[in-house]
Amino acid sequence: MTAMIASAALTGCSDSDSKSNPGNSSEFTVSGTAKNFYTGAEIDNATVRVAGVVNGETIELGSTETDASGRFSVTYKTAPTRLIISGEGDEYGEYSIIVNNETQQRTLNAGDLLLQPAQFVDTIDPSINNDIQLGTTTIVSLTANSLVNENGDPAEGEVATQLTVIDPSSNPALMPGDYQTIDGDSGDINLIESFGAISATFKDENGNDLNLAEGQTATIRIPLAEGIDPATADATIPLFYFDEMSGYWIEEGTATLTQLANNEYVYEGTVSHFTVWNADKIYETIDIIGCVKDAEGNPVSNVDISSQGLDYIGSSDAISNAEGIFTLPARMNSELLISARSNSVSNTRKVITEDTDVDLTNACLILQPNAVSISLTWQEEPRDLDSHLFGPADLEGTTQFHISYENETETVDEVVIELDVDDTTSFGPEVITIPKFPYPGTYQYYVHHFSGEGTITSSPARVEVKIGDEEVIFSPRNATGDITEIWAVFNIEVDENLTPTVTAVQEYVDAVPGIGDSNEGEGEGEGEGEQVFEATAASFSNSKTHAPSVVRRLK
Repeated sequence: MTAMIASAALTGCSDSDSKSNPGNSSEFTVSGTAKNFYTGAEIDNATVRVAGVVNGETIELGSTETDASGRFSVTYKTAPTRLIISGEGDEYGEYSIIVNNETQQRTLNAGDLLLQPAQFVDTIDPSINNDIQLGTTTIVSLTANSLVNENGDPAEGEVATQLTVIDPSSNPALMPGDYQTIDGDSGDINLIESFGAISATFKDENGNDLNLAEGQTATIRIPLAEGIDPATADATIPLFYFDEMSGYWIEEGTATLTQLANNEYVYEGTVSHFTVWNADKIYETIDIIGCVKDAEGNPVSNVDISSQGLDYIGSSDAISNAEGIFTLPARMNSELLISARSNSVSNTRKVITEDTDVDLTNACLILQPNAVSISLTWQEEPRDLDSHLFGPADLEGTTQFHISYENETETVDEVVIELDVDDTTSFGPEVITIPKFPYPGTYQYYVHHFSGEGTITSSPARVEVKIGDEEVIFSPRNATGDITEIWAVFNIEVDENLTPTVTAVQEYVDAVPGIGDSNEGEGEGEGEGEQVFEATAASFSNSKTHAPSVVRRLK
């Protein structure tokens, strides 16, 4: 069976693209697409740089610009074992992904480079002191004549400046790289957790990169991530910068937690060059030992396993071996989510760690063909957004199941459909997994604004659907109609062969469409023998009791 996605922006790569078609020469080609992290829209004219490890040495492989469809492609004379793909664009901040290629495939689809929109885009006069602000908060302070080009010549004329605050509270994937730092002396690699980051770029009138002159410094202020409680945040924290050549975070300097006059908390420090700067600290880890199997119970090798911290901002990755076993490092004494991804997706599992290794080999992650994973994330406000999935509960489609916080698991014709993770206190994620489709018909997905200030659009919310080996991103900014408390996001149309196709709906609605349910009662304006269920925003709110009155704060 083949999964299809229609009327939406695809993200991700085809397994057949990345693991086959070795070609007839020794040349290596990597391709991908630059897209908006929040909307999935393709980004043209973005600059993409590729570095890679060849024969144990990290070298530049090439650079290019994306075409009108956001696509990029870079060719090198031989295949690297590890790639660092970095990009930035007009009105988009810097971002990098790490791609492993240990089997040295000669044709590799790296998937998507998801860039975050910059929050400050303007020009500055480099001959004077500059305080670059977002709102009333100064993020970067530059002294006069401190910027130079690569030849050391002082910047002249207007300097194009872009500033991006990176708050990965809702999604660790906003951060460049993979949360790994390397010790320059020992070569040891450790995992880090983030408390917030910024990206600042400067270009002269010819588009050439500018940076601080030798001996010059600048003051940066990294807004404390929304998910971090300032009462428990470290008073002083190491600063790390992202090295696009190595793909690791490098420790350099420290920052001090400061409460500004506008009551915002920032980590303030001094830097001698510009790249992505991150307020982080190394954490102690334990290992999660687990396994991956397919639907028939066979172990699956070479599967990507990833974690996402729930009470910390960070992630980690591992690959399953020939027996389907993986060893995944994670922060000790913490809560996190783990899942597997190959040319299909697994269920998402919540894990609580202590100070010893965790053995999960008695409950493997299961990969199902045509499985679908739906993940909802948002920011601190609104405090609580909810996922709602409706679908046929019988072959005729006369009854419907409804997955939500009130009914987290539904078994339909022996298929267990679950709300794997329900978050009630800001950020998410809320994850629904459909391992396979029990019946043909229409499956509908909605997001409901249950509580908190703001709107679904202002948050902003983000829905990511993984189906087969593809991904699609939905943003409420693309929804039509007046903003309400219910966002109709997409439908999944499942044909007689149980092949799913995702179709965007992207509308704000006043009520969730009715679901059929056999009923002997009669009502005015309703068909005989059928009860029409119309769930309004008010009826959702009246029935929910699980949302607390305070937001979640990470430790």
